[in-house]
Amino acid sequence: MKWTQPRASAAVQEAAKAAPQAYADAELHRGQAEAAFNDDDQPSAQILSEQALAAYARATVQSRLVRAQASLADEQNRLAKAQQQQKDFDAQQQRFQLEAEALETRLKVARDAEPLPVSAPASAEREQARLAAAKALLSQAKLLCLSARLLEPSRASLPPLLNQLGQLSAKLSAPPVPIDDAIACAAGA
Repeated sequence: MKWTQPRASAAVQEAAKAAPQAYADAELHRGQAEAAFNDDDQPSAQILSEQALAAYARATVQSRLVRAQASLADEQNRLAKAQQQQKDFDAQQQRFQLEAEALETRLKVARDAEPLPVSAPASAEREQARLAAAKALLSQAKLLCLSARLLEPSRASLPPLLNQLGQLSAKLSAPPVPIDDAIACAAGA
């Protein structure tokens, strides 16, 4: 009979695994067609065999549909992963862009900064004014450092600055007044 050929094909064998209900329906029609054929009921056997062929075709289509849906799900997962990776790359690129802009700004500030003038020895009156200015600058710098320590106790740059402030405060007792060092220290704080 002609329903035995499609039954042996690879597509139908795949359908038996991927779409078992549709395959079982096709087998049911095949069994009914064989029973009608064995009973010498040719018209019924012909109709049932055509129905069996259609059921096998339906089973293979459903099998292909199952494979297509699985493939679609895999591709959707890959797309979701790729989109997430793209978002991660975009965020990373934005961070790098911000860091680059910050570094460019710091570089521009460093290039455009004017060097501090070197103070030459001066009269006693001028040295007294420098002493007062140095004390004011050092106290402002110390207040800034202590405030920064309150806000961020683990900041690594504070201990060296406080040490430098202490050393400069000790130098204030003997002339010449380290006004240039005091200005630099206050600018670093």
